[in-house]
This record gives sequence, C-alpha cells and structure tokens, in this order.
Amino acid sequence: MFHHQLAAILAAAALTLSANVYAAETPQPSEALSPVPFAAGVEKDGKWGALDASGKVVIPLSYDKEAVSLSDSEDQEADLASQAGRDNLIEVSKGKLRGFYNREGKVIVPVSYESRSVWKDNALAVKLPDSKIRFYREDGTVISDHMYDQVSDFQGGSAIVKLDGKYGYLFYDGKEIAFLYQEARWFAEGLAPVKMDGKWGVINQTGAVVIEPSY
Repeated sequence: MFHHQLAAILAAAALTLSANVYAAETPQPSEALSPVPFAAGVEKDGKWGALDASGKVVIPLSYDKEAVSLSDSEDQEADLASQAGRDNLIEVSKGKLRGFYNREGKVIVPVSYESRSVWKDNALAVKLPDSKIRFYREDGTVISDHMYDQVSDFQGGSAIVKLDGKYGYLFYDGKEIAFLYQEARWFAEGLAPVKMDGKWGVINQTGAVVIEPSY
C-alpha cells in the first residue's frame, strides 16, 4: 500500500532535486536533450530514501537527511554548479557521516565521510573520521587506495596530494608521483614546478626532472 500511494503522488508531478527538497519543475529545452534520471526523495517514519517512477525503492529509506547537496547553504550554489551532471548525484547522511548515491540507486561514495570537496573533473575528495582523505570517481570507484593528509581538487587530470609531510601527485588513472617535495604546483602543458631541499625545479608528468631544483 505504501508503494502504491507514493507512486500515485509521484506520478502527479515531474520531479527534479533541489538542494533542500524534491520539487516539481518543468524542464527547459536544453535539459530535455539530456534528461536527468527520475528519482524522488521520500520520507517515512523520520527516515529518507528515494523511489523511481514505478514506486520501486532505489535508495533505502534509512537516512536522516537526503538532498542533491547537504553542504551548508552558503556553499550549495557552488557545489551544485561544480560540474555538468552534478544533479544526478544524491547525498545522504546517517548520524555525522555522509555518502552519495546516483539516481539509479548505485552507491557512489559509501556513507563514510564527515566533510568533502565539491565534485570537480568527475572526482571527489572525502575526509574520513580519522582525518585521512580519499578520492572517488563519479562512477563509484576509488582513484587510489592511499589515504592522504592534504589534497587539492583535481585539475587537468591530476591532484596535488600530501602524505607524511611531503607533496606528490595523483592522476585520475590512479598513478602517483612519489612524495618527495616540500612544495608542488599544478601541471601546465605537462610540466610542474616543485621544491626540494629549499630549491625550485621542474618535473614532467612521469616525475622525471626537466630542470634540476637549483633556483
């Protein structure tokens, strides 16, 4: 009976997700070219989940909160605009921890983190309760099994990462450049400035030294 009632309610409106609530909205022509998969947030007995158009549960009704973004209100606009297709991801929380599903109900990031970056270049950094940081791809795979102390966003296929007091690089395919540097900067045209022993030099994307650290 629960599913039939909800299916009837949901069939009455075309639904899109907002930052705080699932609201009816008519798609614009540009949106119709690339429709967002249907998923409706529902609440029962104080717990949130989501149903598809047939009333099938695609996200279990077991979460304290649920929205496209559970970031603070002042950060939500930037969060939702961080990359194309961002509105296909649904954030949930249980206690102090959060995670992500897509609208088809696939777990993208387990409910495991206390804070996170925005999605950028199809990658997300999440900070776990032990303060270590891990990266996920938008398809739900882990970019690297390594945990980091500090990270940048992904940019141009790589992120700057810090472990045990030294900087290195992580690429979207999971490859790393070893943690050797006191400081590191973004790659541009395949080259990046790095600092070793108080001197600056340049490396390429294989980690090979192009200009010896002498400046």
